[in-house]
Amino acid sequence: MPRALLIVSAAVALSLLGDQMIYVVLPVVHETVGVPIVWVGILLSANRWVRLVTNTLASVVVARWGRLWPFVLALFLGGLTTLAYGVVSGVGVFLIARLLWGTSWSFIRLEGLSTALDVASEHTRGRYLGLYQSISRLGGAVAMLAGGILHDLIGFRATFILFGILTCTGAVVVYYERTRREARASATQGRNMAAAALEPQPSPVQATAAIDIDTTTRWRMAVASLNTFSNFLVTALVSATLGYVLRQRFGTTITLDTWTIGVASVTGLVLSTKGFLDLAFAPVAGRLADRWGRNCALLTAMPVAMLALGALALQPPLWVLTLAVLVLYVASTSLHVTLDAVASDIVPPGKRRAFLSLFVTWQDLGSATGPLLGYWIAPHFGLVGLYCCGVALLVLGTGLYLTTFVRSRQPMPVNAGL
Repeated sequence: MPRALLIVSAAVALSLLGDQMIYVVLPVVHETVGVPIVWVGILLSANRWVRLVTNTLASVVVARWGRLWPFVLALFLGGLTTLAYGVVSGVGVFLIARLLWGTSWSFIRLEGLSTALDVASEHTRGRYLGLYQSISRLGGAVAMLAGGILHDLIGFRATFILFGILTCTGAVVVYYERTRREARASATQGRNMAAAALEPQPSPVQATAAIDIDTTTRWRMAVASLNTFSNFLVTALVSATLGYVLRQRFGTTITLDTWTIGVASVTGLVLSTKGFLDLAFAPVAGRLADRWGRNCALLTAMPVAMLALGALALQPPLWVLTLAVLVLYVASTSLHVTLDAVASDIVPPGKRRAFLSLFVTWQDLGSATGPLLGYWIAPHFGLVGLYCCGVALLVLGTGLYLTTFVRSRQPMPVNAGL
C-alpha cells in the first residue's frame, strides 16, 4: 500500500473518533451537557445537512489554494470540535461544533478520495478506494467499541479531549510527511531540469484546450449519483429504524431461550457490525470491482441489497431480520466502493475533484434523508411500505445503470465487466 495513502487514511480515521463517539454518548449524557432530548437528533444530523453546501465549497477552496493547507486545517478544526465536545455545554455551542465538523469533513473526505485516486491506476482504483475506506472507517469502529469503555473508565469529557488530541496529532503528521515528500520531489525536479537544460529542447506545444464534458458523460454522472444516493438512503433508513422495528415487534426486551436481552442492546450490537463489515469487506469489494469489472460487481450487489431490504419488509423472525440487515450492510459496502470507482472512471481527471464533491453530496443527502423518512413517514404509513419504496428506488437505479453503462455502445474507461 502506498505510504501517502496509508498516512492520509490513518489521519482520516483519527478525525472520525470524535464524530462517531458522540453518536454513542450524547443520547446518554445529553442532560449533563445541557442538551434537551428533542435536540439530540438534530445535533447528530446537523453535520450531514451542512455538507450539502460545504462539499462544493471544499472543491472551490482546494482548486484555489491547493490541497495541503485546506486538508491540514480541516484536520485541526476537526480535532478542535472534538475537544469542544469535552469542554462545552449547551445546545448552541454543540450545534456550532457539529456544523464546523461537517465543514471539516467535506475537506477531509475530498482529500482522502483524491489521494486514493492519485496513487491508483485504472485497474487498481477499486482496490485502493476499498483500502482507503477500510482504514479510514477504523476510526469509527474504534470510537464505537472503545468509546463506551473509556466513557465508563475516565468519563466522556476526558475521552473527547483524548480523541481531539489524537486528531490534531494526525494533522501534524500529515503536514510533516507531505512537506518532506514535496521537498524531496522539488530536489529531484531541480536535478532533472538541470540535466534537461543540456539537451536539445523540442518545439513548444500549444496549450491543451479546456476539458469539456459531453452529454453522455453528464448522464452517466447523473445515473451514478442516483445510485449512490439510493444506496446511502436505504442503508441510513434501515439503520435509523432498526430499533423502532424491534420495539414494535418484540417490545422492550427480546427473549432467546433462557436469555432476556434489551432491544436497545440488540439494536446497538447489530448496528455496530457495520463499521467492522466496512473494515473487513471494503478491500475485498474493491478487488472484486477491479477483477470482475464495475458492472459485474454492481449488478451482483444491487440484487442482494434488494432481496435483503425486501426480506425486512416481510417482517421476518428475529434471526432472519438480523441476517437481512447484515447482508444489506455487506451489499452497501460493495456498492459504496464500486460506485466511487465508477464515478472516478467516467469523469476526465481535470474535472474529477469538482464531480467528486457533487457525488459525495448525493451520499450525504441520502444519509440525511433516510432517518427523516423513517420517522416522518413510517408512523403514518408503516415501515413495510417504506421499505418497499426503497426496493423500488434500487430497481430504478439498477435499470438506469443497465441501460446507461451495460447496454450503451460507448465503453467504460476500464474493463467494466459483462
